[in-house]
Amino acid sequence: MRTITAAIKIVLFIVSTLGLYWTWFILRIFIPNKVHWRQIIFAGWTKSFVSISNMRVVVVGTPPQPPFFLVTNHLSYTDIAAIRSVAKGIFVAKAEVETWFLAGRICRDRGTIFIDRANRRDIPRAGELIVARLDMGEGVVVFQRVKRPRARKFCRLTLRS
Repeated sequence: MRTITAAIKIVLFIVSTLGLYWTWFILRIFIPNKVHWRQIIFAGWTKSFVSISNMRVVVVGTPPQPPFFLVTNHLSYTDIAAIRSVAKGIFVAKAEVETWFLAGRICRDRGTIFIDRANRRDIPRAGELIVARLDMGEGVVVFQRVKRPRARKFCRLTLRS
């Protein structure tokens, strides 16, 4: 039964992701304020992910309002949905993500800033993009680069402003 439930959730996640992305992909041609609508589509994806995965997000304090610059820890890819569900912004990701099939395109279209961690000379370029996004009124979330713990235990994620 757990396998069937997991399969259904995966299918729902894929359908919601592709459905929202294709909505954005088609309508972006006609949308004048792309930043605003990109945030709405990203929020829709986040809500669907949180709902499908039965994620419970508990907020302690007041989440930051854009524009903000948030540096946080990152344990898994579900952190993106958890953080995005309460903090409206875009993410900075490692450059390799941009090369991933379909996911790289979706991330790029959602406003992700990519940085080549192996090339220190890429830092000023990424920094300029971050400042530009902040100037546009967007929040920016950066996950610090840390080694992941080997234990796969439930971790509590707390956002504090």
